[in-house]
Amino acid sequence: MKYMSELHLIFNPASNNGKNHHAFCDIEKYMKYKKIKYFLHSTKYPGDAKNIVNKLTTKNNKIVKIISIGGDGTLHEIINGINDFKKCLIGVIPVGRGNDFFLNIKTDRNSLHELIDKYSNSNKWKFIDFININNKIRCLNSFGFGIDSHIIKECKEKRKSNYKFITIKKCLFFSVNECIFNVDDSNHESHEKTIVFVISKGKWFGGGIQISENSQIDDGYLTISYIKKLNRLFTIPSLFKLLKYGGHALKQHKEFKCKKIKLTIDKKFYQCDGELYEDTNLINASVVSNKLKIII
Repeated sequence: MKYMSELHLIFNPASNNGKNHHAFCDIEKYMKYKKIKYFLHSTKYPGDAKNIVNKLTTKNNKIVKIISIGGDGTLHEIINGINDFKKCLIGVIPVGRGNDFFLNIKTDRNSLHELIDKYSNSNKWKFIDFININNKIRCLNSFGFGIDSHIIKECKEKRKSNYKFITIKKCLFFSVNECIFNVDDSNHESHEKTIVFVISKGKWFGGGIQISENSQIDDGYLTISYIKKLNRLFTIPSLFKLLKYGGHALKQHKEFKCKKIKLTIDKKFYQCDGELYEDTNLINASVVSNKLKIII
C-alpha cells in the first residue's frame, strides 16, 4: 500500500517562557508565502504533545512528518507519544530555552526558513537511537542525575526563581550523589560518588554543556559520562572548565560506552531530556536502534 504524507507542526507556546512567539509567527508567515500545506497543533498543557502524537500515529494510513517547534522538552514529549514508528518522521525547529539535541544534527541549513524548506520537501530520513528507561520512558538526548536534576527540581518547585541563579547556587554548593551500577549484565558492580552522572546519545546537556566527547546519535551504544567528587577547594575553576571546555577537561571525568546499564541512585528523582521524573531510584537503561526516523 502506498502511503500519503502529511506535515504536522507541534508548537509549544510555553517553551522558552513564552518568548518564542515571534519565531513561530515568522514560521507561519513563511509557510503561507511558500504555500506549504500543514496542520498546526498548539499544545495547551504539559503532556499534550505526547497525546497529540499518539493520536496522529495510531490507525493512520498516512506517513506523518512531525515537526517539533520548541525545546528539548517538547521533543521529549513527541518521542514518547509515538505509537507506530513506521509511519512517523521527525524534524526539529529549535526555539526553546534548551536545544541540546539539535546540536547533534546541526548542519549548514540552520535558519528557520531553511529548516522549513528541508522538512516540507525532503523525503530522506535516517534511523537514530534513543534510550529506553525502565521500559516506560524514551529518552532522546540524555538521562542524568546529580547537579542537573537538582537544578531542574528546584526550578520546578520555585517557578518564579531565576534559572541562572539556581544553577550557580547548585554548582557552588553541590551535594555528592552516590550510585551503584552494573554494565552489560556483567558480574561486576561499580560504586561511585559523583556530582553528575549522565547516560547519553547526544554530546550536550544542561543548555549547551558538552558532557561527552564520543556520544553519537546513531552508533547503537549508550555513552556513560560522570564526574567524580570534586575537591571543594577547586570547585570554581573546575566548574569553569566544565562550562567552557566540557567534561573531558576535568581529570575527574570518566566516560565509556555500553549497550545497557543497571543503576541504583541515592535519590528518587532524575531528568530525561531536561524533564524531571520523581518515581524510582532503580534505573534500567538500554539503547534502542532502527526504530526512530529523523528527516535529513
